[in-house]
Amino acid sequence: MAQIRQHLTDSDLAKLARVSHELNDLATPYLYQTVHFHSPGRIKPDDQLLLQLDILGDLRFNKLVYTRRVVVSGSWYEAYAAIDSELGEHQILSPAARMFSNIICNCIQRMPNLEEFIWDMQVSLTQVLLTTVMLQQRLRCLRIRMGTDCTPKPFFRPSLNLHTTVKLRVIHLIQVDNVVVLQSLGVALKNATQLERLSIWADDRAKLSMSSLVEDWHTPAPFRLRSLDIRGFSDIGIPAKSMWAAIPPTKLRELTLELGPSLLAQDPTEFWDASIEADLRPLRLRVNLGIKGIEEFISSFSGLEAFHLVPSDTLRPMAPIRVLVDALRRHHSSTLKVLGLSPFLDGSKYVLDVPDIKYLVGALPDIEELRLSQAYLNRVRLCFSKCCFGLPLTRFPHQEFMQIALLLPRLRVVQIDLVHEDPVTEYIFLDFIVYLLHKGYARNLTYVAFDDTTVREIRRNPIRLSDGVSRVGYVGGTVLLNEEVFDWVRTSF
Repeated sequence: MAQIRQHLTDSDLAKLARVSHELNDLATPYLYQTVHFHSPGRIKPDDQLLLQLDILGDLRFNKLVYTRRVVVSGSWYEAYAAIDSELGEHQILSPAARMFSNIICNCIQRMPNLEEFIWDMQVSLTQVLLTTVMLQQRLRCLRIRMGTDCTPKPFFRPSLNLHTTVKLRVIHLIQVDNVVVLQSLGVALKNATQLERLSIWADDRAKLSMSSLVEDWHTPAPFRLRSLDIRGFSDIGIPAKSMWAAIPPTKLRELTLELGPSLLAQDPTEFWDASIEADLRPLRLRVNLGIKGIEEFISSFSGLEAFHLVPSDTLRPMAPIRVLVDALRRHHSSTLKVLGLSPFLDGSKYVLDVPDIKYLVGALPDIEELRLSQAYLNRVRLCFSKCCFGLPLTRFPHQEFMQIALLLPRLRVVQIDLVHEDPVTEYIFLDFIVYLLHKGYARNLTYVAFDDTTVREIRRNPIRLSDGVSRVGYVGGTVLLNEEVFDWVRTSF
């Protein structure tokens, strides 16, 4: 049955379960491995969520023993949104929201094999539900959206406390906007001996500091992370040496750091110097800290598989892009498959020009995923209005730039930062890329993405663009276009 299951949809399984008692017994455990509560935002006469809550919330329903994963997602019902917005000012969660949590809590109590819980809803879960989830003995993965921008006014989101007995291997907290939550997490993590992957995305408007997480730690963490993803914090708040002492990075293989401008108050080289001293040697590195010292850091070891400089509006003293590419060539050319070089400053030495992209293609020929921006992209529409594809490419630098980039023989993904918000530019680039593909360029190119928004898939035989559009963050099988915190979302072109 396990082999058959991978070829069947949930609808197929449901039909199979109705064939006979024997097949029902075989199919039922697979039907309820994942329970997904999804709110469409509007109540309908045949509302599937309400029907699901009625059935699964019934104490006589005995199939939840097979459930290993629970997903709660969607928009809060419009009929209740105005109520929750008004009550939010008084720090009250509406009776409807509390009842919703209570019914799910009732279900969780009958799931002895629950391993993963995901809450990605506009409305907050309750403390009772969170505690019930965390007390499940087999729970290994917790993913919670802690805050949202709701309408017409923000909903109330209680300060949730995490249970101190934590056996989790994976924790993802998104849109954290409360220092109390960070402090509670810090207390819980002091006992999280099995934790391997930690993601905390803060709401940048809250101006939170990483120090709130580790301020009460007097000894190093009992876990050794393989993945750390920190975003939206205004600052680390403590010296980088102290941070790595609290969270030893010796087994850290994936690191994402996107921090705010307050980091400039510290010595700009201190972070990378401390990282070298702490023996940080990631396989995947995604940062917006394009500050002095990063060249020395990536030159201190070898083996990087993915290096991604994320866009930043903050002015930071940074080594020129050409210098970073040369350091990657010298120390990581045999392993590097993913490269993202996004603009930090408007100065020409911080973005790629035609000579730079020529150097990159020759220095790092094994790149499979490439994110780039260059000085000519914001003049694409002007050039396009004056040219056709038959004219010499050297007359139009943006065309020559893309032509050279698509010479990478293994290129599967290209992500282009357009610098501005002109929607016409996207179609200009797509047309030109398809034109080059017909000329034999980039035979392995599969995805073209723009900024952090749309993704288009390239189809072959004949070469064409897919009709569907996906989003950056939801494309599996890639590094640049996939976010682990959203991998429960299944999208297709």
